[in-house]
Amino acid sequence: MDGDLQNDPADVPRLISELEGCDCVCGYRARRMDSFSKRAASRLANRIRNWVTRDGIRDTGCSLKPSGATVSPICRR
Repeated sequence: MDGDLQNDPADVPRLISELEGCDCVCGYRARRMDSFSKRAASRLANRIRNWVTRDGIRDTGCSLKPSGATVSPICRR
């Protein structure tokens, strides 16, 4: 969870429910409360990263990324 509450904790159960049949679910910040320059820099960085990795993840800065135990084996402790 982020410190400035741009990620709504109420979204966590919904993201976890989407995990069925997937390895990982990535959220994204729809209503960012950052300055224009920060949003623009993030958008540019995400576009470059998507161009290089071709993974299609919209917002890697979003901290809401639940994953299954096969992706995160350390979680099985």
